[in-house]
Amino acid sequence: MPPTTRSKQSDRDSRRTATRDKLLRALERFHATGMHYTEVSVEKLSAAAGLTRTTFYVYFEDKVDLLLAWLEEVGVAAGSAPAGWAVRDRAPTRAELRQDVADALARYRPHVAVLAAARDTALFETRVDAAYRAFVRNSIDDLSDHIERGVRGGWVQPDLPATEIATWLASMVHRTLSATPPLDDGAYLDRLDDYAEIFWNTLYRRVADPVGAIPGGGQKTTRTRSRAK
Repeated sequence: MPPTTRSKQSDRDSRRTATRDKLLRALERFHATGMHYTEVSVEKLSAAAGLTRTTFYVYFEDKVDLLLAWLEEVGVAAGSAPAGWAVRDRAPTRAELRQDVADALARYRPHVAVLAAARDTALFETRVDAAYRAFVRNSIDDLSDHIERGVRGGWVQPDLPATEIATWLASMVHRTLSATPPLDDGAYLDRLDDYAEIFWNTLYRRVADPVGAIPGGGQKTTRTRSRAK
């Protein structure tokens, strides 16, 4: 490709990225109010981003094309580091488990508007459905590998069907991440505690010692919780 052509393509890519990011900020504002992506027209989304419909269509074919671009970016941003259970060849302590779940949620929480948009749109659009399933599949695969290693090593409850359990656990977490409107901080922390307890009871409790600690691990820690009314 000649240098001039490369320069023009680079400029267009930069403008497309800037446009995508402006539209994302607009999406996040709509999501915070409880509005679903499927309810927002191209015209309304563009206006909220300070853009025209014409500018939108210069860079994106439609809202599905835009959403797929967002989801690809989220996959890159959230998948840059493995989860704790993906690299640990032993059971976590309760404190480590809660931190693992917290870290996993924290990787995705900045992107909840896109995840909510993807989950809603996947009900109607096959391209988004395929992309969203592939996105969630990364979480399932990491967790399934951990369960299989744990069953072999004797530190995860025996005879668990790894893929089925991993799918259930990961899908449960992703439903929270794709809630509309997003959870407030109090509800988010409550859900984090709930998930840590569910993971513990499902994967490790039956092989833990009688006081609830993994042999050689830590004790259960709890947080004073204030449920949102």
